[in-house]
Amino acid sequence: MKPEAATVLVIDDDENFHRFVDLALGSRYRLIHDHQGDRLRDVLAGEGVDVLLLDLKLPHHNGLNLLEEVHHLDATIEVIILTVVREIPEVVRAMKAGAYDYLTKDLDFSLLEEVVRRAVMHRRQKLELETLRLEVQRFPFHRLHWGCSERMQTVRSQVVRASAAPSSVLLTGESGVGKEMVARELHLLSPRSREPFLAVNVCAIPDNLVESTLFGHERGSFTGATRTKRGCFEQVRSGSLFLDEVGDLRQDTQVKLLRVLQERSFERVGGEARIPVRCRIITATNRDLRTMVARGTFREDLFYRINVVPIELPPLRERLEDLPMLIAHFLDKHNRILSRKVIGLNEEAMAALRCYPWPGNVRELENLVERLIVLNGDGLLGLHDLPLEYYLRGACADPKSRCGEYRTSMESYERELLRRVLEQCRGHRRRAAARLGVPLSTLKFRLAKLGLHATPRNETESSHRDTTSQSGKPKKGRSPGSGPINLT
Repeated sequence: MKPEAATVLVIDDDENFHRFVDLALGSRYRLIHDHQGDRLRDVLAGEGVDVLLLDLKLPHHNGLNLLEEVHHLDATIEVIILTVVREIPEVVRAMKAGAYDYLTKDLDFSLLEEVVRRAVMHRRQKLELETLRLEVQRFPFHRLHWGCSERMQTVRSQVVRASAAPSSVLLTGESGVGKEMVARELHLLSPRSREPFLAVNVCAIPDNLVESTLFGHERGSFTGATRTKRGCFEQVRSGSLFLDEVGDLRQDTQVKLLRVLQERSFERVGGEARIPVRCRIITATNRDLRTMVARGTFREDLFYRINVVPIELPPLRERLEDLPMLIAHFLDKHNRILSRKVIGLNEEAMAALRCYPWPGNVRELENLVERLIVLNGDGLLGLHDLPLEYYLRGACADPKSRCGEYRTSMESYERELLRRVLEQCRGHRRRAAARLGVPLSTLKFRLAKLGLHATPRNETESSHRDTTSQSGKPKKGRSPGSGPINLT
C-alpha cells in the first residue's frame, strides 16, 4: 500500500465480506472496518475517508439514515451501497439520496476493484474542481508577480526553498505588502498544491467564535449549534492553512493553537475525539512579535513554533524598481474586469508615483490603478489624472532625477493645492481660507505671492457691507456664490 493511498471505510455486519474486501483491496487502499456502524462519526472525525462501502441492512442502524449522516458530515465522501437483489427499491432510494453506486454481494474481485477505483477518482476530481473554482472565483489573477528588485528576488528564493518542506512559515511585513499572495504561492509551489488553500484573518473572527471557526464544533455544544460543523483545520485537509494577523490572537487562543502545533491533533468544541492535523500552517503578521514576546503579550513558545521559516516582505517604497511591472499587471487585471482600455501612465505620472511613500504598499497601488481606470476609461494617463495627494508628491518630480529644488517644489505643491481648493470653493477666498484652516489675510498674501487670482462675479468676502443692507438682508440683484470663476 502506498503512503498516499485512498482510505476506504467498510460498514457491514458480515465478517466474511470484510475478509473478502481485505483480499480484494488491502494491497491498494487503506481499509477501516466497522461491523455495526457505531464508529461512523468517530472515524469521519479522525480520518480522511474517500469511499464508504455501506450495507443497507445492519442490525442496529438503517443504511439510508447512515447515508444521510455521512453526507451531512462530509458531502465529498463517495458512498457505494451493498445490497442483495430483493432490496432494489431501497437501492433506488439510496441512489436518489446521493449514493455513488451500488453492488450486490455476489460480486467478484475485479468488479469491486473497478467500482472503488472509479469512486476514488471521482471524489478527487470533485475536490480538485472545487479548489480550482474557488481559486478562479476569488483570485482570477492569483499568481504572484515577483518583480525584478533584489529584495523580492531574495524573497522568491526563500519561498521556493521553503515550499518543498512541510515546516511552518511566518511571513512578516507591513500591511498591504502581499503576505497572503506569498502564502498562496508557497502553497502552489508545494507538493500540496492539489489540496485546498484556506486563508483565515483571525482579526475578522469574533472572539467568542474563534475556537469554533478554527476547530469546529459538535451539535449541541453551545446555544445555536444546531449541527456539527467542521473547522478550518478539517476543511483544509492536507492542504495549507494561512492564519493572517496571528499577532492579534488572544492569549487563550494562543494556548490552544500552540497545543495543536505540538500534538498535531485537536478536538472540536464539545467533542471528545482527537482529530489529526495533516495540513501545513502558514502564519503572517505586521507586528513585531519579538517585541510582543518581550512584553509578554505573545507566547514565546508559540512564537518559536510558528517561526520555523521566517520570511520578511519589503515595503513597496523599498522596491520602487518593481513599480512599472506592478502597474502594468494591475492595469491588465482591472481593464479586463471593467472592460476599459487604459494603456498606461506617462513618464511624469510615473515619476510622481516614484516620489510617493506608499504607506498602503501594493494594496494601495492596486486601489489607485483601479480608481484611475474607473474615472478615466481609456488612453494614456498623465500627471493631472492622479488624485491630489499623488499629484502634489509628483509636482517636483523630474523624469531624470527623483527630486527637484526645494523651494520650487514647495511652491509647486502650494500652487496646485490652492488652485484646487479655490475651484472647490468656486473662487471664494473666505471659504477657501476656512477650508484650509488659515487666516484670510494669509491666503490673500500667498495667492499674490504665487500669482493666483480668484475673481468670481460676486466676491462675498470683499465686504459684507457690499452685499447686505443695514437690516442684514441681501441687496437686490446680488446673489452670493453665483458667477464664473477665473483662476490665473
